[in-house]
Amino acid sequence: MVSNPVATLGAADFLAAIDRMLPPGRAFPGADAPTEEAFWGGVADLESAFHQDLALLTERERDPSQTSLLLPLWETAWGLPDPCIPQPQTQAQRRAALVAKIGDGGGESIPTLIAAAARYGYTITITEFVPARVGRARCGGRLIPLSAQFTFQVNAPNAAPVIYARAGVTCAGEPLRSASNATLECVIGARLRATRSVTFNYV
Repeated sequence: MVSNPVATLGAADFLAAIDRMLPPGRAFPGADAPTEEAFWGGVADLESAFHQDLALLTERERDPSQTSLLLPLWETAWGLPDPCIPQPQTQAQRRAALVAKIGDGGGESIPTLIAAAARYGYTITITEFVPARVGRARCGGRLIPLSAQFTFQVNAPNAAPVIYARAGVTCAGEPLRSASNATLECVIGARLRATRSVTFNYV
């Protein structure tokens, strides 16, 4: 969250400033005269709108979790849209993907994979397989082949994270809710070396 928000000025503030800057004399009766008020009021409205946009860029647009106007520029800078994310996306989903991408340090360790899934809204556990070896295997235990040491299993809830529409966030024409497990499988798979493989167990 961005702190120290910039104070914004309204049209009345700009109109008052214009009035103070006008030179004295009959040709400039002041911004509060009927004709002059209509003209300078329009100028003040434009200045106020520009100031509001500038404050918005300073406060909200520099925060990837809140950006809207500059979202396409943020996405280009971070190589988005992510091929793992189904298209089209809502603005809320695009912001979530951006934040996840920024916080993603890469890697394929178990803690890293679990953290990566969590950034996309998934709570998972990972099961690693240890091949059966003489001296380590127990009677009645599973005979796991040597090749299984390069395979692990992702355990995830059968229900994918559901993204609900929210007032002020969801745009017109976007779905009221959406869900998919394809994102999880893509995110995990994209991190693995060619020598490793993964299976998914939805429980």
